[in-house]
Amino acid sequence: MKGPARTAQPAAGDIVLLFLWAGLLTGLAESLLLLFKRYIRHRFIMVGDDTLWMAPLAEGIVFVLVGFSIVLMTRAARPVIRNRSVSAVLTGLATVCLLVLWGRLEWYAVGLVGIGIALRVGSWMSRRLDAVLVLSRRTLPALVICLMLIPSAMAAVRWWHERLSASEGIGGTSPNVLLIILDTVRSHNLSLYGYGTRTTPGLERWAGQGTVFEHAFSPSSWTLPSHATMFTGHWPTELTVSFRTPLDNTFPTLAEELTADGYATGGFAANLIYTTRETGLARGFTHYEDYGVTWGEFFRSSVLLRKVLDHSRYKWVTRRWRPASWRSADDVSHEALHWIGTRGNRPWFAFLNYIEAHDPWFVPAPFDTLFGVGARGLTWQDITTTPLPDSAALHHFEVAYDGALAYLDSRVTALLDTLELQHRLENTIIIVTADHGEEIGEHGAFGHGQSLYRPVVEVPLIVITPDCRMGYRLAGPVSLRDLPATVADLVHLSHSPFPGHSFAGQLCGAPLPGESRPVFSVLKETRPPAAGPLVSVVADTLRYIGSRGGIGELYDFSHDPWERNNLAQSPSGSALTARYRALVDSLLRASAPDAATRAGAHDVQSQRAITQKSVRH
Repeated sequence: MKGPARTAQPAAGDIVLLFLWAGLLTGLAESLLLLFKRYIRHRFIMVGDDTLWMAPLAEGIVFVLVGFSIVLMTRAARPVIRNRSVSAVLTGLATVCLLVLWGRLEWYAVGLVGIGIALRVGSWMSRRLDAVLVLSRRTLPALVICLMLIPSAMAAVRWWHERLSASEGIGGTSPNVLLIILDTVRSHNLSLYGYGTRTTPGLERWAGQGTVFEHAFSPSSWTLPSHATMFTGHWPTELTVSFRTPLDNTFPTLAEELTADGYATGGFAANLIYTTRETGLARGFTHYEDYGVTWGEFFRSSVLLRKVLDHSRYKWVTRRWRPASWRSADDVSHEALHWIGTRGNRPWFAFLNYIEAHDPWFVPAPFDTLFGVGARGLTWQDITTTPLPDSAALHHFEVAYDGALAYLDSRVTALLDTLELQHRLENTIIIVTADHGEEIGEHGAFGHGQSLYRPVVEVPLIVITPDCRMGYRLAGPVSLRDLPATVADLVHLSHSPFPGHSFAGQLCGAPLPGESRPVFSVLKETRPPAAGPLVSVVADTLRYIGSRGGIGELYDFSHDPWERNNLAQSPSGSALTARYRALVDSLLRASAPDAATRAGAHDVQSQRAITQKSVRH
């Protein structure tokens, strides 16, 4: 009489290969899910394009390590126990990875679902483990080859794109354009603008060759809408950008127009959340650097490791290393210098984004303690989770911010000095500005993206042109919304599509127009959303902050820079605010075109590109 059938025990090598196969498949499924979120749901995925091939390889390594652990822990177990353990862990781990990436469940729910599937599916799989092992051995080589072809294909597409652009380039005497946008830099804390602490000695030296705008205002108080407006000339309320959605292709960008005019265009982003390719800001650039192929990005492409690193970003990890969502100023400068150095005699447009002034502040010695003992590695979350901090705590944070500004100043000036030594600035327009400022306790706020008070929207603006290498300072308010129109004017761009008013005529010391133009800033991501976009406007001698139909706040622009005395509450406040509310309402009405208008703008853009290409060839 025969006994019960014995369950075969797979070899240790087979188990490890099985985990590798499952890890590669799980990573491939993650890549497909990321593509679905980006292109079907039109949401940010906060990882680079190379994650699509790195994720399977990274998950393969994670799964292999887990497989080795299972082999060691079950080496003395009965075959049926080992088979069930292998099957349960394998299915549970894959389930957890995909659920974490989907992002709609809390951690405890992900764990419970993973355990449930591990028990049910793992039991079913353990009875068919031999067949699964055969399938994994047969398909693993083909799977590895396919995954190796993906990065090769992506590199080939990028190479061809730049090669095609290079063949369409023009030489000549058109000026180069260097646009440097500093993340989170308010003009108040720059010695260039009279701040008592010497935070910007390098920029002061370079500003002596150009024009400093005393009162430049960013289009918004956080990164993406400000950049989008500086690239298109359209207000944030006209654009699709938000915390979760990118810039669409309705309106042309500065990079698109310059590329069409024969420029080589390169972008180099340090902010890996809101200045990457997927935000839409890379549109028009023939070369764009954001996420790199580094070991750090490789391991972050594993969804489990990424969640662990991101979760601990503001805990103990940040006391030692900068966030994974940053790239260092030195990396950005190195890439830009290399790219500029290979342009030959073709005019170029380079956009550089630096993020060192954003919290948490990680700067090397001696800048970390240049002005005192700063708050290295701390964020505004560390201070806002406690009762309202005293002046000593605020000073502690401001010292750290000032040190970061001084370090950033040293990096920007090092870049400019290097380009000057290479004789690449003799025919170059240099623009140094910021996307927004920062609040350090003013009006009880910390950080940015919450209000439109002056500390968070009044930013530096330095413009140096080949024709005017003398130091000028202009006192009137200007908007960074006018940057595209100004650049188009300076490079004599044909058929400029950018709205706004060029201030190119003021770069040699000519005063701003006597008739004051309203200067707006917009924050459409308000809380609660029903309140509508928040708008600030500078006109004549006053500055107003309010929303459509709201009472708003009114401040004396010249004598109340910290905006502490709300004139709207004065006896004459109602009469004063009526005009400014009308300006806000007119901006909101004008900057909310219907679908037909947006479609028309897209058609005009397409037709212009066709026309310019035919003329150029």
